[in-house]
Amino acid sequence: FNSMSSSESDSVFTDTFTKLMRSSLAKTEAVGGKLDGVSLDTPFGTDQVSLQLEQVSKLIKLRTELETERAVFVVERDGFDSHNTWDISEPLSDINAGLASFVAEMNAQDTWDDVVVVTVSDFARTLTSNGQGSDHAWGGNQFVAGGNVRGGRILGQFPETLDTSGDQNVGRGRLIPTSPWEFLWSGVVEWFGVTQEQMSTVLPHAANFPASQRSDSTTNTGLFAINNDPTNHFVQWEIPAGASLPARQVALGERVTFTWSGFHDVTEMVDSTCNLAGSNELIESNGGTFEWVPTTLGTFFFACGVQGHCAAGMRVTITVTGPPTATPTNPPTLVTSSPTD
Repeated sequence: FNSMSSSESDSVFTDTFTKLMRSSLAKTEAVGGKLDGVSLDTPFGTDQVSLQLEQVSKLIKLRTELETERAVFVVERDGFDSHNTWDISEPLSDINAGLASFVAEMNAQDTWDDVVVVTVSDFARTLTSNGQGSDHAWGGNQFVAGGNVRGGRILGQFPETLDTSGDQNVGRGRLIPTSPWEFLWSGVVEWFGVTQEQMSTVLPHAANFPASQRSDSTTNTGLFAINNDPTNHFVQWEIPAGASLPARQVALGERVTFTWSGFHDVTEMVDSTCNLAGSNELIESNGGTFEWVPTTLGTFFFACGVQGHCAAGMRVTITVTGPPTATPTNPPTLVTSSPTD
């Protein structure tokens, strides 16, 4: 490249391209040198997704040194163009393994609350077979995950029927989507810092859909509710991949919101063990949320009292300190996982 770009050119386009290429190569070399010195707390696999998310984790760990205010990373996994098979277990297994390591590492870096993972794809698949697999379609499913995402919910309108008589079925099991992309992205980009005044520039097609078809980042009515309030701490109440859920530190008077799907309870324990003696069950339900507001300083222990759940790691330690202080210092990070053909 150096020999190719050493000559002067009369074209402003050529010179601009050359300068940008040189700058990109220099930055790549500089960042590459820094990445070599980064060590992570979590082992990653050798599949496509894990290797990419391992690099993303290193870049996030370098965010202060790289002076990264906020960042977007794109991770890809091919193998979903399943015209000749219904079996997509291998790419899905890679995504599962990669995300499990990534979430564990983000928790280790104490930045999972500042990360959102969004899946995107260029099209869905038909619900009927072509004889060997499925063909290209329209309406499909995506997921959003993050430390402050209120998960455990399926949103959107499920079709009244999946057969050819349905109004949304345009043939061969191709369904018209019930929610636009703007439903997902309006909430994500608002969390990312886009103001309402900028929304029409970032999402020019959003105006084509009613407000009910657009999520936001602060309420419970959208696709997800991401915590923009630094005094509200969300706990995704579930059995974790590791030994237990990460400990939390909150200020006196701040809120801790537990959110879950499936049948669980929130029980205040007397210590960090799973001994239920002297414990106090605060709520029990099949899916739901529970808000706890501490009124005294100290260390508090919570667990799910459903048999076996605490032992499986569904417990959290919350330390309550002085009065509420500042906004989070970690920059928001958006990771998009893009299934490709």
